[in-house]
Amino acid sequence: MAHSRSDDLELLEILDMHEARGMSMREIAKLLSARQRRLVTRNSVLGRVHRVRKDMEKHQCRATRPENRDGGMPERWWAQ
Repeated sequence: MAHSRSDDLELLEILDMHEARGMSMREIAKLLSARQRRLVTRNSVLGRVHRVRKDMEKHQCRATRPENRDGGMPERWWAQ
């Protein structure tokens, strides 16, 4: 199954809710379940976060500007 832009945006939103807002995986799953009108489990959210973090470990940051390395982007930059 191919990834879509909406999948990427949802994953960024999940990461933002967990890391920036401090929400638990259970809270995120409840919010996504209500939003999508289908069951989203805590474990499915954990799996998505785990897979993206594992993939990030394989690829080094290619940013050349120091301000863009390791968290240099403003919060919710993808929503602008």
